[in-house]
Amino acid sequence: SDGESGTGGSDSGDETQGCDNCLTFVYTGMKDNAATGDVTISPDFPPPRAVPDQPGRVEIRFPFDVSRAVFKLGKRTTIPSTKAADGALVLTEADLAPLAGRTLSVTIRFSRGTGPKCFSQADRVRVEPVGYAAHTPVAFAYEQEWNGGGMGRITLPDSRRNLPDWWVEVQFPCPDFAFQVWYGIDQSTDEQKSRGRYVIRQPEWETQNTDHIGFTVQNSACTFTADDVVATLVSAAA
Repeated sequence: SDGESGTGGSDSGDETQGCDNCLTFVYTGMKDNAATGDVTISPDFPPPRAVPDQPGRVEIRFPFDVSRAVFKLGKRTTIPSTKAADGALVLTEADLAPLAGRTLSVTIRFSRGTGPKCFSQADRVRVEPVGYAAHTPVAFAYEQEWNGGGMGRITLPDSRRNLPDWWVEVQFPCPDFAFQVWYGIDQSTDEQKSRGRYVIRQPEWETQNTDHIGFTVQNSACTFTADDVVATLVSAAA
């Protein structure tokens, strides 16, 4: 079972946080009161921030109390970490971003007998990027089409009802057309619309009582099909 990894990722296989398994963890050694492991940072870390001017962080949670942790790059360079009130080990974006594509080693200490018993228990370690936007593709489909436009729906997953903050982004292949929605509120800026990009939020009642956002589009700038439109549910991590 040596080499099995834990990523702490979402249960949804379609969701991405902007990089493929942003960080992964494996155990490399263990004793009664200490263990070592490797933390591999994805080459495309960090993912997009939920709030552009607020850097994110990575929280690593072991299923037991860690009394001390030391992260290193190679043998000499120590990477700073802090321990949160809930026991999570916190690494900052500022420290991790320059190390994208690299692997850190970590040595942890804990009370005797409370730590991991085998290498496969790495899958119990939760590695969570925090402060980043998660992107989930959603279906954009016409129910009726006419010359230069159409009417349809953007189908939304039930899981959105449990998200603290989410919205839908729709990217068209060209700007300069009429796009209207119902069961949602268009909050796009003029600059976004000039790039064919629309941001839609759904009020609470519609979120709880509908499974889609309806739309009409009247297109005069270019010709496109529903397959040319990219719709994404974006959720901001805590």
